Amino acid sequence: MTVNPKIVHHSRSKSSPIKPPPFPLQFNEHLYRLQSSEGASTSQPLISYKLNGLIQLYSNMCQLACIQQDVPKEHHEKVVDFLLDGSLWLIDVCGTIRDFLMQTSEGTQRILSVLRRKLDQHEVAKEVSSYFSSRKMVRKGIVKSLRAAQSFGKKFNTDSSNENHETISFLRILEKSQTISVYVLKSLFSYVSGSRKPSETSKWSLFSKLIHSRQEQTDEEDHSKRNKFEVVDCALHMLTRQKTITCNRGVLIKTLRGHLEDLQSLVLDFEKSIECLCRLLIKSRVILLNILNH
Repeated sequence: MTVNPKIVHHSRSKSSPIKPPPFPLQFNEHLYRLQSSEGASTSQPLISYKLNGLIQLYSNMCQLACIQQDVPKEHHEKVVDFLLDGSLWLIDVCGTIRDFLMQTSEGTQRILSVLRRKLDQHEVAKEVSSYFSSRKMVRKGIVKSLRAAQSFGKKFNTDSSNENHETISFLRILEKSQTISVYVLKSLFSYVSGSRKPSETSKWSLFSKLIHSRQEQTDEEDHSKRNKFEVVDCALHMLTRQKTITCNRGVLIKTLRGHLEDLQSLVLDFEKSIECLCRLLIKSRVILLNILNH
């Protein structure tokens, strides 16, 4: 049986390939979700959600293969320089956070070791003092890094004749991503630094809640809302107080060990996320350098 070539040709013309939507549209929903959470509280689940969202956003951007088209250098050179500065700051901040998390992990491990060996009050106080000294240095580093963040997140202008160009679109998306990254890292900084000088009343109030939450196993939602860094800080303060030594020391140590282990687990999760984000930021920086040198 002979097939009519006209029919074949006609049937093919109907099934023309469907073009994917312009790539900026693929990021709108992702950017919106991250931006919509800016006014929310800095709870641990929300911060983890934001970090994972950033990782996915940068991962998708780094996979783009459609930004190699040429565009006059004068239209984007200043923009790329601006974004390169932003990416360098973000990479440095990720390094600062990673170093802090490692210090925290090492400090909590030393305290756990002291508690397990049941050393005397002097040895415990020594490790606790070392832990708080490290926390104090971290807070200073956080303040310094946040001051540098004020110069980033500004809007840039591009030639309107190139508004729809894919390279310009990519730069705009990256600019928005950097702005959101600054906000997310600020939230993380705020969370890990904890309350700087909690009052005596707030310490005892939280201490009471910590004891009862472990003994009565209160609901998980209430537990997740508490800042795990603040929880450990409070428990360590109480451990070195004479008022808690006689009647509550044994209960407090048991409670503290549980919260230290919780903090270690959280720190490990944060470390993995920051490490992944840092690698993607480096990749995005390479893309920017390629655009600049194209």
